[in-house]
Amino acid sequence: MFNEDETSIKNMIEGVAKAINQSMADSEEIQNVLDNIKAQGYGVDLLLAACIGIYKENKDETEREENLEPISVELNQDDRAFLKTLNIKPYE
Repeated sequence: MFNEDETSIKNMIEGVAKAINQSMADSEEIQNVLDNIKAQGYGVDLLLAACIGIYKENKDETEREENLEPISVELNQDDRAFLKTLNIKPYE
């Protein structure tokens, strides 16, 4: 079904997912927040989405940057609030 390279990449991605899940499970801060939510009578379903891009590094950085196109993104209030929880300050 998968060739050797694809299987290796799939295994690496699964390793990243496993490491993220373990980090979440081991985080005392996250556990405290979840416990606080539950203590107030709420159920908690925590869903995280990760986008992992894997590519062969056969191009030098200059060539890769030349192929990038600028994009424009409009952030709403919810977007800004979410980024703030991640300690990310978007460009104004």
